[in-house]
Parts: sequence; structure tokens; C-alpha cells
Amino acid sequence: MATSPNFVINGNSLPSPSRHKWLIPEDRGIDGLGMKRYQPYFSYEISWSDMSKSDFDNLNTIWKGQYGSGTSVVKLPQYDNSTYQFTFYSGCVVDKPTNMDYNENFVSDVKIIIRKISI
Repeated sequence: MATSPNFVINGNSLPSPSRHKWLIPEDRGIDGLGMKRYQPYFSYEISWSDMSKSDFDNLNTIWKGQYGSGTSVVKLPQYDNSTYQFTFYSGCVVDKPTNMDYNENFVSDVKIIIRKISI
């Protein structure tokens, strides 16, 4: 497993992703003062084109590990930072890893979304 020392969930390094991005909160409309209002939390999507079955099993084990407290501590790229520095976010919730396809050797189009990130 090729791991990325930067992406971490509850102390577990993740395999190096193919893609990753911040998901901007949806707007909730305009308030009485004319200001746009947004959902209170950000989300982060991490995806892999192909992943070994053992890496996918490890990812599921990491996901199951949040059940003790209900939340996770994650290390992600800092939001809106041009220097690509990583930082820790606590109180996050990790969605169950999903995949679109699999074959004898690999699981394809794997994705997890980390929610409830306070910026």
C-alpha cells in the first residue's frame, strides 16, 4: 500500500488518492440583511481510481473505527491555502467508503466523503 503521509483519519494514513477536493457548502438563501447564508460545515472528498482489495478492506476498517466516539480526527489540506499545508480537523464524520466496480485484483472508483468540517 502506497500511503500518503498527509491524509490521515484517526491516526491511520490513507493510500495516496487519485483525486481530492473541498466540497463547498450549499447556500441556504439570503437573510433579512441581504447576506448569503451557507450550510454550517464543509465536506472533503477523497477518491481513488483503482485500489487493491486489501487497501479497500483497510479503508472500511478505518471507517468502522469512528464508532467509538461517533466522530473522527482527520488531517487534510488546509482550506483556501495556496501553500498546500495540511492541518487537523476534529469532530468530523466519515462516510462509508463506496465503489463502483471491482475485478479480481482491484476495486475501482473508490470514494469517501468527510463531513462536518468546521473551518
